[in-house]
This record gives sequence, structure tokens and C-alpha cells, in this order.
Amino acid sequence: MRFDAAPYVEVVPAYSAFFITSGGTLAQPAWERIAQEFLDSIRAAPAVDAVYFCMHGAMASEEEPDPEGWLLAETRKILGATIPIVVSLDLHGILTDRMIEHSDAIVAYHTYPHVDFFETGQRAARLLLRIVAGGVKPVTAKVAIPALVRGEISIAVSA
Repeated sequence: MRFDAAPYVEVVPAYSAFFITSGGTLAQPAWERIAQEFLDSIRAAPAVDAVYFCMHGAMASEEEPDPEGWLLAETRKILGATIPIVVSLDLHGILTDRMIEHSDAIVAYHTYPHVDFFETGQRAARLLLRIVAGGVKPVTAKVAIPALVRGEISIAVSA
């Protein structure tokens, strides 16, 4: 299912920011600008029944250790606890407890290189529409597994 294929859905674009390639740690002024613009766009949007965010999951800033989790927490403050939020993340993103706490469901890419952007968006859309319709109430669990992962801030897990 695509949002634009559902006749009862009106898509309200809010904000978009991205790097074409990995950009490293965001300087504090850049993070503050992105965070402010993001939250201003949420505040300026009309009342909504649900929210879908396509996020990376491994953003880094100089002073905020969990940028996506922070944005989700602040979005929750603006929208309240009853508005469903579904997030799609890169499969090698850093899933934090704060991200889980402030979203209703998280959908990850299945491929690397990422050739399933569209399919991941469709899975997230289907799930969000089912939540809104009352057909599902997702439960999210985070399980740490021993793995070798890439990234300077990844946590090594011992078996």
C-alpha cells in the first residue's frame, strides 16, 4: 500500500534534510538548525491522524548523542501520545531506547546496498494505515545480539 493509493489519506509533507554521502558528525549550529526546522515543520502542520518518518538512524551531532531519538521525543511532546508514529531506519542504524519509546513501530531496510527504499516505505505505510484503522497495535522489543558492526560509536557486544 502507498499513501497516495489510499483515497482517504491526505499526505502532508513536513520536512526533509539529507546528505548525499555520509557527512560525519554534525557541527552544533547545523544540528540546532536541523532540529529547529524539523520541529517547526511539525508545529506548523495541520492536525494529523498519524506520522511516518523516514530517518537514517545513525545521525551524529557534537552534543546530542541520539539525534533521531531526541527528534522523536520532541515530536511526541508536540503531537501527544495517541498519534501513531512509524519510522523507517537504515538497517545499520543505531536503534536507541528513546527511539523505541517515542515511536509505535520501526521498519528497517532489508538490503545493502539500499535498493529497497520504496519497498520499505510501502511496508511502513501498510503498517501505519493498519494502526490507524485499529487493526494492529505493535509491540516493539529490542534484543542485543553479538555482531560485528561498522562505525566509530558502535558498541561491541561479547557473546
